[in-house]
Amino acid sequence: MSKSKGTISIENKWDEDFKKVEIIYQSSEDDVDKAFITYNIRAQQTHNDVFDIEYSSTGKSSWIGTVTTSSGQKWSSGSPLKCNANKAENCKIIIKFDEYRKEMGVIYTPQNSCHKKMSQLKSI
Repeated sequence: MSKSKGTISIENKWDEDFKKVEIIYQSSEDDVDKAFITYNIRAQQTHNDVFDIEYSSTGKSSWIGTVTTSSGQKWSSGSPLKCNANKAENCKIIIKFDEYRKEMGVIYTPQNSCHKKMSQLKSI
């Protein structure tokens, strides 16, 4: 098993601003999950290199994403999206949220990409 360092960029492909973005990263090589939270990403914008991450380049990795829009809607990928780096080193990882496809994507540039449908969470 091997670890590599990289960065995470967040891509908002919605026609609405995000008030909050929460990302959970799970790895077969770590005892605890890693959580990343950022705020205020404008519609159709990308925030590059928002977070630094040490990720598994050979083990099993999973991602969960949740966004809260400026209108208060909350969307989540739900269960973890399994997406491995496939030996990619020093990646610029892109977490993409696509409004039209209603999905979250994880892109390990340029090695691998995975996508998962998102669902709207009910307000309490």
